[in-house]
Amino acid sequence: MQSAGWVKQVIDTDRPAKVFIDVGGVGAGVYDQLMHMGAPYSTIVEQVNFGSAPVEPAPLDEQGRRSGGPLNRRAEMWMKSKEWLEQPCGVQVPDSDKLQADACAPGYRYDSLTRLLLESKEDIRRRGALSPDEWDAVALTFARPVQPSRFNRKLEYPNLGVV
Repeated sequence: MQSAGWVKQVIDTDRPAKVFIDVGGVGAGVYDQLMHMGAPYSTIVEQVNFGSAPVEPAPLDEQGRRSGGPLNRRAEMWMKSKEWLEQPCGVQVPDSDKLQADACAPGYRYDSLTRLLLESKEDIRRRGALSPDEWDAVALTFARPVQPSRFNRKLEYPNLGVV
């Protein structure tokens, strides 16, 4: 499978602490192949199901009942990515039209318990827009906190050379 080979190459080159893969669709096969490759891939790769329940409990309302928050994991991770973008110190996002379009692609609504529900990829495609795969990848980085690992690439700074 070509995708599993690409992820393997990224792991070999960049040595990330974790790689999160959505196993709700095609990603299940990619995840399975990487798990069959054994260590280090089986220790670095972690499955996430966009349709599963959120990890963090919904906030409590004035009466102490659960209300609000995201409906599923996908909405939870997209909410975390939105909060990240709103950080006062700012964040760096590649200047990519596709990435920016993906971040704005899904519509949303709230259910009767005021939980956030993102528009499904199928509904996005049905209205003629492209699936927001690139921002889904960004959102996956918010699946859970990860301890930083040793970064493998040499950093190059203008007028300073390689560090």
